[in-house]
Amino acid sequence: MMDEDKTKDQLIDEMVKLRRRITELEGSQTLHQQPETTLTRSA
Repeated sequence: MMDEDKTKDQLIDEMVKLRRRITELEGSQTLHQQPETTLTRSA
């Protein structure tokens, strides 16, 4: 479905879900960077 065909409520709901997903991904990225930082410091 094209964005132009969606209602305002549908677009807002989609945006909320995308923001949550971004937050989840940013959190997992931080977890993956920590071991790398630890390895770099110990080298």
